[in-house]
Amino acid sequence: MNSELKSALAACKTLPTLPTVAAQIIELSSQEDYGLMDIIDIVRNDITIATKLIASANTPQYYRGEAVVDISQAVSRLGFKSTMMIALSFSLSVKASDSQAPNVDTDALWHRSVASGAIARLLARQLGSKDPEACFLAALVQDIGVLALAQAAPQAYGTLSKTSHETLCAAEIAAFGCDHATVGTWLLENWKLPAQINELVASSHDFAELTLEIGSRKDHWCVAASGLLADAMLAGDQFQAARMVWLIDGVCSEDADSETNLVPHIAEAVREAEALFDARLVHDPMALLEASKEKLLEVMSEASRDISDDKVTQLEQRVSVLERQGQRDSLTGAINRGHFHSELDRLFEEAGHSGNPLSLMFIDADHFMQVNDSYGYLAGDEVMKWLADAFTKLVGDNGIVGRYGGEEFVVILPTTTEAEASALGQRICEHVRNGHISAGDATIQVTVSVGIATIDNTSRLRGTRDLIFAADQAMYFAKQSGRDLCISASALPKPPSAAPATA
Repeated sequence: MNSELKSALAACKTLPTLPTVAAQIIELSSQEDYGLMDIIDIVRNDITIATKLIASANTPQYYRGEAVVDISQAVSRLGFKSTMMIALSFSLSVKASDSQAPNVDTDALWHRSVASGAIARLLARQLGSKDPEACFLAALVQDIGVLALAQAAPQAYGTLSKTSHETLCAAEIAAFGCDHATVGTWLLENWKLPAQINELVASSHDFAELTLEIGSRKDHWCVAASGLLADAMLAGDQFQAARMVWLIDGVCSEDADSETNLVPHIAEAVREAEALFDARLVHDPMALLEASKEKLLEVMSEASRDISDDKVTQLEQRVSVLERQGQRDSLTGAINRGHFHSELDRLFEEAGHSGNPLSLMFIDADHFMQVNDSYGYLAGDEVMKWLADAFTKLVGDNGIVGRYGGEEFVVILPTTTEAEASALGQRICEHVRNGHISAGDATIQVTVSVGIATIDNTSRLRGTRDLIFAADQAMYFAKQSGRDLCISASALPKPPSAAPATA
């Protein structure tokens, strides 16, 4: 953001302000010693937010077989972090829904925010995010920079705002040198919102980049995707909605054990948001999305009628390339989780026939969130790439390196005994411990925790699920034991059920 725009924003007396409840929650979260009762004391004084929290605790995602009826029960069920994010969302939503800005359709902007929040949270849950409520909050406030720009530069902004969201972003960059995601991030930083939310808002227009290199930035992708799908649904644009659902399905199915039809889940999420925020967003989201799929199939069918033999050959070649690419993690180049499972199944079967041992190694980067928090997510990506490269070189031709998810890697080691795998694990720990990773101007050092499990003629493990569970438990035990360690599953304390029977 250039200094002229920053000065105009800083001098503007009509920028959106932080609601009292939101300010109290942010202040509480910055303290070292706080608990559930502290946040209960804050939200119980705002009947609207308290009511919304109780309603949230009774939604299918949090329902536990018995409805909650008061704020204490709701907060206990939601937990502190989710309560904080949801309460912030409702607090800021009240402000946003009442906001007025010159030359801006604030109702349309508000509807986009609510729909985006619902979709982002659903996608985050689908991808196994640890913090879907943060995605919900970030998507809800991702366009607050529009209100800030409209207030700080009303004359210049008035000629830009009456257009599509995509066109608006390009016009903002041409006029101000940045778009409203950058301005919104500046405003949220001044409000002292959690850095996690600010980062998600900052990348909310980077959908294409995030889709190609989703890596450890899945939450960022969820927020960016949510706005585009919300735009299509609110506009009733069947083809754009179908295109987005197709792209989203492609990303989500890579992480899922089986294919999932996201259409009814998206429709349900939008309907749930309408009820929580008292907003009418889409006339019939389920019908729109189903019609969108039909529209996409129709267009694809029409296009295919005129494809020549050369085009068919080109498409087949492209499919082959995509299949190979689909076996690799886009950030690190290691095999992805889906291909890891198929390779492990194949090598497990071979080990069963040959009688040779098969070892599996789980590797997790220690305190990786601290890397992202201290140096940013781009630096975190550099660490992931460095680790994958280091593992690949150390393993060599003796195994297959894969990325299991987040900061967790796997190594399949055919014909490798537990002792051999353990020695390799020790070398990996030592190499990473002594390594120095360059990321921009920063030099970063990390450690890893390694867990190993082996199937051989003395093993109790009877399948790939047993092998994965044992290696993962060993890695978890290494973390619990102080990190920067390599531990074998055979060294773990045996549960009572696993103890041999005695006469």
